[in-house]
Amino acid sequence: IVMFLRDPVQRVISQYEHCRRVDGIKQSLQEFCSMPGHMNLQSRNIGRIPVSLIGFIGLQEMYKESLQVMQDYYRFDMQEFFSNINKGKESSKYTLDNETLKLILDNNKEDALLYARVQNLFKQRYAIFSEGKPYTHGAITALTEKRVAGWAINNASNDPVQIKIMLNDQPVAMVLANHYRHDLREWNPGRQGYIGFEYDFDHFLRKDDRIDCIVANTG
Repeated sequence: IVMFLRDPVQRVISQYEHCRRVDGIKQSLQEFCSMPGHMNLQSRNIGRIPVSLIGFIGLQEMYKESLQVMQDYYRFDMQEFFSNINKGKESSKYTLDNETLKLILDNNKEDALLYARVQNLFKQRYAIFSEGKPYTHGAITALTEKRVAGWAINNASNDPVQIKIMLNDQPVAMVLANHYRHDLREWNPGRQGYIGFEYDFDHFLRKDDRIDCIVANTG
């Protein structure tokens, strides 16, 4: 699955301008962005699928970098190309007053949270790409007073991913992501769903303890 996201504010304004040009709508931007059908479109399109499990997510605001990572990941050559551009717009970004900006953000809170998370994921992925290392999809899905669990998969290899469990920056265990995750099986993640890992600590964790799960071979 390949997906590109766009800054939620810019996406709403772009859709509004498109509908004005193509469909001839007469609404104001404020009226348009207050309609439920135009809110949180990106997160609604993704639905229930775990974001970290999607094969590739690019960012329109980092289009060139996204194509670089995408070409490396899928091993094909693709050139940057621009079409369907609003030529009446002077810059690459739309500008608006603070009141309208707040209205759009208030109406697209889920998309704003999604975009912030994907930004972090992409920055991590681009750093791994820049170092020439394979990218590992993964997530921590449970953390209790005595246990951490998650999943990890490297699509460049059929071997289970080795995970280093860290407690307050100190290594405490090495585990393999080879447990069956029935909750992910419907998304066809690879390795027939045997991509889960878990670790039980030998004592109760404190509230200020920091837990990190690190891909052993790439950091």
